[in-house]
Amino acid sequence: MRLEWVPHIERFRPEWEQLHRACPTAHPFHSPDWVSAWYATVGRLFWPRILAGYEGEDLVMVWPLAATLRTWYVAGTGVSDYLDPLSRTPITSDDMAQIFEFIQEVRPALLDFHQLPESFPPMPNAQVFEQATCLQRTLPDSHEALLASLSGSLRQDVRRASKNPEVQFEWADAQTFLPIFFELHRQRWATKRLPGAFVLRGRQRFHEAYGATGTDAHRFGVLRHQGEPIGAIYGLRSGDRAFFYQTGFAPEASKISPGTVMISEFMRRSIEEGARTFDFLRGQERYKMRWAPDEIGHNVRHIWPADASLVGQVAKLHHRVDQWLRDRLEN
Repeated sequence: MRLEWVPHIERFRPEWEQLHRACPTAHPFHSPDWVSAWYATVGRLFWPRILAGYEGEDLVMVWPLAATLRTWYVAGTGVSDYLDPLSRTPITSDDMAQIFEFIQEVRPALLDFHQLPESFPPMPNAQVFEQATCLQRTLPDSHEALLASLSGSLRQDVRRASKNPEVQFEWADAQTFLPIFFELHRQRWATKRLPGAFVLRGRQRFHEAYGATGTDAHRFGVLRHQGEPIGAIYGLRSGDRAFFYQTGFAPEASKISPGTVMISEFMRRSIEEGARTFDFLRGQERYKMRWAPDEIGHNVRHIWPADASLVGQVAKLHHRVDQWLRDRLEN
């Protein structure tokens, strides 16, 4: 594989999009729309470093990175649940050795790569930390078959809400959806005396920028009770997989089970569109376990160098704090 640095996404966006469509393991966080929105918002203070791999003239790998001073991250850090390279074939240990040697030519002081699959080959002498658990379930051929596979209590929650004439679920565009979503997400986390995922304006700007791309990966849903929004679900789609990204709902509407209703409706649409897997992404919260996931994956964080340098120690301290906070939120 021949490696090159590509200075701008627009230099090879058509080839990147073609590779994204062709890879069966591609996810929304691999897409140029997602990455370009991150570079323009959350990552605006980073220098883009897009690593491209070629076989002959064919693009076979893209790994967008970002640098600040001499610390490097994967573009999308903070808002993405998977940050592995987009690759036509799985990355091998030999591939990773070549990639690491190529990156080392620009002499970074620290490589801090988040949310990589546990099977991903590490860089030489890197330290690997477990970072997140990701749940998935195989989707059946119909929504009724899905409901039949669930516990009686969960099935009852779904059907009770579906028979309530005052409750309506609708799919929305980004302009309608995002203000409702941000506000309901804030309300939900305020009950825990926590700010939620979008307290930083940069995070909101990222989703506004991504929403404005008009990509067909969006699955934005709003749940209303007597015409007023009480829930919002942020979903994504890539290939034959659906991805449950985030929700928000009004705390006073908990008796209607808004989260359960919205996930059910997203699964219904995903089945109708031919999706075979529903990915709950990061987190093993109890409400996700109710949907009977049949596959459990783990994400890891690679930190290089794994020595006593100040930057390495700061990265490890950040990891411990991040994990403590995540464990608190998930339980």
